[in-house]
Amino acid sequence: MRRDNTTHDSTASTQTEKPQHPGRQQEYQAITEVLEATGSQHGYIYGPRGSGKTTITTHAIETTDTTAETVYLSCLQHDTQYKVLQDLCDKLTGESIEEGHHTATLKHQFESILDTTAVAIVLDEIDFLLANDGNDLLYYLSRVSAANPVSTVSISANHPELASLIDTRTYSSLQPHHITFDGYSEDQAHQILHTHTEQVEDATPPVYPQAIERIATTTTNIRFGMHWLRYAIQETESAVSTDEINQVHSEAIQRYRDVMLQDFTPHHSLLLEAIYHLCDEGQETTFAGDVYTRYNEFCTSIQRDPLTNRRLSDFLTHLDLLGLIEAEYHRGGEAGKTREIQLVTQF
Repeated sequence: MRRDNTTHDSTASTQTEKPQHPGRQQEYQAITEVLEATGSQHGYIYGPRGSGKTTITTHAIETTDTTAETVYLSCLQHDTQYKVLQDLCDKLTGESIEEGHHTATLKHQFESILDTTAVAIVLDEIDFLLANDGNDLLYYLSRVSAANPVSTVSISANHPELASLIDTRTYSSLQPHHITFDGYSEDQAHQILHTHTEQVEDATPPVYPQAIERIATTTTNIRFGMHWLRYAIQETESAVSTDEINQVHSEAIQRYRDVMLQDFTPHHSLLLEAIYHLCDEGQETTFAGDVYTRYNEFCTSIQRDPLTNRRLSDFLTHLDLLGLIEAEYHRGGEAGKTREIQLVTQF
């Protein structure tokens, strides 16, 4: 029996072939093989943002014929071993698990669940979990001894190889099957966007082919492309032409950033705003110290207590993993190590 515990931003359909996501049948098949395995299997999916990883994976969850209980978790919210185990037990038992349990207690409860059913776990945005104690969780899941097996599918938009992120013993225990999502081609992006316009309601203003072509030639990040197209439709009373697409480009980028940060704190947004203002003042790049100073100025102006630089350093890592900034470490100097930061303006 497959339990549909997915909560995600996806346009997955119930068809095995996904015409709105061309060229992904091989990846879909590879994911289903991991989910349908009778023993423990582990998959690692890598692809740039907007390449269909989440959509195809959740489509596979919805259509795969398996006896395992399948649970989808986003590591944007579940970024520690404790949070993952807590939500696993919550979803698999249907009972709310209170805070305050020891990790060993949650593991024991999870193993009790495995006495009656196999479990497949999809960990989307795995980089956020691995930034904390995700290595320990993956090692545990690969070695847990129970009556029924555990399979995992981890999804990353940042690292082509899992081996560089986890301990050697963890990687050796997992032996993950790597599944790579190449970025969409311009033709594929055009096809997906065109299919999307055909599915919207009749009341929506028509979209000229040149407008779709403008988006497809600018970005192959389908998630951003969809935001851009939807915002242009929303803001246009007549037909959506190339002019309308160009006019809303900057606002579409800001809307996309807001959506990417919706699972994070207001301090993440303030930090990104500080980077935006510094780079908007003529600097192509800025440094972490300047960002912290500008962030503190913003906090003072809105009467919000600022966070420590140590905490903000973690938040900069989050912005980097989300693809909203690019950060490069520099060693040396009085601070010992700092980050040179560039705002990402093309998605």
